[in-house]
Amino acid sequence: MALRMTVSTKMFLDRPHVIKKIGQGRARALRRAGAIVYRSSQKQFAVRRKRKTSNRIIGKFRGLPLVERWTRQPNPGKITTWPGARSPDGFMRSMLGFAWDDTSKTVVVGPRKIAWLARLHEKGMAQVQRLYLRYGGRAISYEKATGGKPAKGGGVKGKAYVGTFIAPAPKAASFKATAITRTVKVRQAGFMQKALAKVIQKIPAAFRNQIRGP
Repeated sequence: MALRMTVSTKMFLDRPHVIKKIGQGRARALRRAGAIVYRSSQKQFAVRRKRKTSNRIIGKFRGLPLVERWTRQPNPGKITTWPGARSPDGFMRSMLGFAWDDTSKTVVVGPRKIAWLARLHEKGMAQVQRLYLRYGGRAISYEKATGGKPAKGGGVKGKAYVGTFIAPAPKAASFKATAITRTVKVRQAGFMQKALAKVIQKIPAAFRNQIRGP
């Protein structure tokens, strides 16, 4: 049993070429063991059904107020993930998987995609973020920028810009970078290690009477 930053879907333990390679009994046992850690790892994520966002003024851009839309801090001890159209249980939680790994000769458990986000959550790091303007960087009404809600930092009337801190850079053309940056420190979460530690006593039972023959 090993933990990895990314999992290859080509090596899932129910694939015929994997079963042929390692044997049916061993594949069955590893599949059960992987499922135990997989289910435990899913519980490390707190799914936020509604994004609770606020608005605050963080400075000026081209002489107009710059409004940042930000999301509140996640629950302590949990990694917050938001649901989407393709991942109703949260994108990070839905991306988890387990598969056979030829390098370690065992089953590996971890995220399937977005390696940089997996490293950020597992290891923690200092991440430099750049502010990007939405709406193509055009000045818009303050009511539209804040959704009709007051912004922290004082009331503003008239026009304003709205921005979002993102790292790495977004691919959408509607985001345009500014010169404003900030460094965010993310604490080490080690969510996969926690998931394994909680169920490690259950893993030997997954192999009992599963591997037969020479």
